[in-house]
Amino acid sequence: MTTSPTGGLITIDDRLKDIRERYGAGSVVSNFLDTAESELRQAVNDVQIKYGLSPDRALLLR
Repeated sequence: MTTSPTGGLITIDDRLKDIRERYGAGSVVSNFLDTAESELRQAVNDVQIKYGLSPDRALLLR
């Protein structure tokens, strides 16, 4: 959730925005994101904590 379609590092906010723009409101994918967003954010947070990365630091590792 922090990798762009081209392989770059991005924030989860930017990734979710990108996915929603690509698939459009009301799509199965956007509906899934609406349902799972809190769990996806928690998973990203858990990984960043486990590896000692803040969102800003992760972006600097490009």
